[in-house]
Amino acid sequence: MASFDRQVVKLMNKLEKVLVRLVVLGVVALVIVQLALARAKDPLDFYLTFSQKIESAPLEQAETTWQPNLVLTTEGGDGSKLKILVNDREVGDLHAGRLDLKVKKGDRLAAEVRNVPKGLRLKVSGVGQEFTYPRLNQVWSLRGSILDLGEVQTK
Repeated sequence: MASFDRQVVKLMNKLEKVLVRLVVLGVVALVIVQLALARAKDPLDFYLTFSQKIESAPLEQAETTWQPNLVLTTEGGDGSKLKILVNDREVGDLHAGRLDLKVKKGDRLAAEVRNVPKGLRLKVSGVGQEFTYPRLNQVWSLRGSILDLGEVQTK
């Protein structure tokens, strides 16, 4: 029993040393962070500068460089229940009668057409020059529950 007690005491001493070292390192790190924040004239500016260094591209640039290369529109009715799928993931609906997409070669296009009014058609109103399929002004009649529109192909 005495050897067990000695082992427990040794273990507790090691644990205590580790905890003391962690607390000391934490206090030192806290002091360094406080000094860095104190040097900043405006803490908000410090965080913004820090986040810009971490981010790969600022949000403003990402929004301005996005260009759709496929535009789908509806003809003959309300397309709010028409959902467009790219590679089996929903990317949007045509509630505004139009959907701009950024697709690449090999992407699989589909439309979920459940509860879509009769007579509604899906039309390709804009397509990138590099695409051979889908073609500009191509129209699909919407029937069934899922309509496979095909795979995007390029020249």
